[in-house]
Amino acid sequence: MWLERIDAELELEAAIPELRWPPGARGTLAIHGAGSAPLAERLRPSSFEAVPDQRLHALAALEGARFAKAIAGTDEAGIQASARALACAWAALGDRHAYVESIAWAVTVSSPGTASEVAARIGVDRVVTALLDRARAGSELGALLRALRQTEAAGGRVAALASRARLDAVDVVLDPLRRTLDELATRKPTLDEVVAAFAEVRAAWRRCDRDVELEVLAVERLADFAWDLYRERSLVDLSRVIEEVAEPSASLASRIERGEASAWAAPCAQVLVFRSELAPRFDAQLELAERAHAVCPTLRNARVVLGDFLLTRAERALDRGADRTSGGTRPDEDVARAAGLHPDLKRLPLVRDKLAKRGRRGSAAS
Repeated sequence: MWLERIDAELELEAAIPELRWPPGARGTLAIHGAGSAPLAERLRPSSFEAVPDQRLHALAALEGARFAKAIAGTDEAGIQASARALACAWAALGDRHAYVESIAWAVTVSSPGTASEVAARIGVDRVVTALLDRARAGSELGALLRALRQTEAAGGRVAALASRARLDAVDVVLDPLRRTLDELATRKPTLDEVVAAFAEVRAAWRRCDRDVELEVLAVERLADFAWDLYRERSLVDLSRVIEEVAEPSASLASRIERGEASAWAAPCAQVLVFRSELAPRFDAQLELAERAHAVCPTLRNARVVLGDFLLTRAERALDRGADRTSGGTRPDEDVARAAGLHPDLKRLPLVRDKLAKRGRRGSAAS
């Protein structure tokens, strides 16, 4: 494996006796191991561009030691900073083609054609190894996922590596959740089983820095269970399930509203429709229905439910003889909008008739 232990400075030095670490580099590692964080912090440059090859190599090795120490702790901000610095230091070293290829040749006597690529991967691979270990253990992943996203944003060769690694790590979290939902969908599960499964999805979403893939899983798989409860009018049971996906689906809705993840607009809007029908107050119902329609204007259920709520608001204003609805609109505006959303709404003729009668009374009075 080319450069498999390029970050093990003692082994590297033994393999290449003529390599001399910059003055203080070995000592810096030793001091860092003893816990001198302030000194180590001063040695982390904001840019590696002007750092000489050997010193950059030493700093990359130092970042490896610092990352190992950070990942053993609970300081998520420190883990994120250390992980990103580790990935970026090795990515910068990977751009020093002549230096890295000379080391690869000396250590492995192999073709150096991909030596720089391997060097760039070392930092990302360290982060991913820690990420996968945490994913399998059900631990917090946010800091490491954020570090990989920052590495992706840096661009270049390492960005694609970071992107693929992040997706692979999230898949480690997703796979058992998918298997659980697949198994439940093959039989008639209890309500508690369904609620517990989606509670696990929500917990994983939070643990994974609110990753979009878990939001998609929540809204996509909800339909396997929600529609049976809805058709049975088991609305209290349905509300328990919907509660577990409310946060992830709202986050996905925000992405869609920003022009992202549009492929999932329809299932996301349907979750909002369910929530609107289950909301305890009319204003909340209407707000959720409006958002469902904004997320997916072509979803029939969103148009029907929003149109019906608009008719309700208009009818309430007409029944109390008000010129304005609770939302500040005129009743005729709500009726016209409802008709535009879905012209076959069952209550539309009744509310139109009320509107016409009020118009005739107004004309007679004048």
